[in-house]
Amino acid sequence: MEEDGQRGRTNMVKMVKYLMVLLATMVIHISVSDSFGQCAWVLWEGQGTGPIRRELDWELLAAYPTYDKCVRDAQDKCKFWVTLFSNAAKSKSTLNDKLISRVTVLTSTSYILHYETKTGKSSEIFLFQCFPDTIDPRKQ
Repeated sequence: MEEDGQRGRTNMVKMVKYLMVLLATMVIHISVSDSFGQCAWVLWEGQGTGPIRRELDWELLAAYPTYDKCVRDAQDKCKFWVTLFSNAAKSKSTLNDKLISRVTVLTSTSYILHYETKTGKSSEIFLFQCFPDTIDPRKQ
């Protein structure tokens, strides 16, 4: 009988340890979910001649409470600039000593601007990218 009591206590200790681990896991999961859900989203504009993100010059534009709002604004900004530069290309306009030749849309938040200067033809890529407020693309 004493062995049955010992086994019962051992099983009870195992059950308590299991419940403690389960409870700790749930608390961590809830904490991480809340932290991620409460983070701000930051809209950055990357600009440069290189296709790799770390080669771009990044400028912080705005912060948003949700990812969806950030992306909507990124798309709106991209659409605005694409329209402006497309109209400049059609009218053969010069902006900042650059004769705009065409705009290539890559995604709803990125494009390539093709232009000519006194030194020749060139192009630049522009990205509007949303990152959590814990990420700074300038440090990559």
